[in-house]
Amino acid sequence: MGRITPRDAALLAEVAEGRFYLREQLQGLFFNKLQGPQKAQERLRKLCLAKQLRRRRIGSQGGYVYYSNPWSEKYNHWLVLNWVYVALTTQAKSWQKVSVFKREYVFGNLRADALACVDNIVKKERQIFFIEADNATHPFVDKYRKVAESLEFSLNHPWWYAGGFPRVLVVTNRLSKIGESVLGSPVKYCLTTLDDVRQDVYACLRR
Repeated sequence: MGRITPRDAALLAEVAEGRFYLREQLQGLFFNKLQGPQKAQERLRKLCLAKQLRRRRIGSQGGYVYYSNPWSEKYNHWLVLNWVYVALTTQAKSWQKVSVFKREYVFGNLRADALACVDNIVKKERQIFFIEADNATHPFVDKYRKVAESLEFSLNHPWWYAGGFPRVLVVTNRLSKIGESVLGSPVKYCLTTLDDVRQDVYACLRR
């Protein structure tokens, strides 16, 4: 396939970090819109042939999932998180920068699916929030409540606690059920669907 380009290296590093990616996601991050689909497909195929990446087709009519780490049946969970990252990055305005996107962020007993920061480089402001990709198998409401309550009177706050506990962006197809479970919580939740994230993630964060 020839030499590994800087774009190839950045793409491979991102796949290693994000575990599982779709072609559409990588296209949004690394290939321009005009030549995006064709160029992305061509380059990913070459990286797979060179054994820099692996791929697996999902379903008889599904597309490929690209990965470099061992396969996991939780691949869809990672795909949802990566859609959030892609949306934050590609939908950002010229004055916005995604400065932090840490998957599987751990703080004490809290294990968040992700922690993100978006900087307004003009106003010198920072928007900090957690992300949960709801898969109906793990309760996350109690863990956030407990940490928020413990930090309320703490004298030693983590760096992301500036101005209070960050809101939590929850991507789910169970809006009503999750909405009921977060009623009365001291934590602010932004509940949304994956379709809405892909359309306008920043609008989702304003809910």
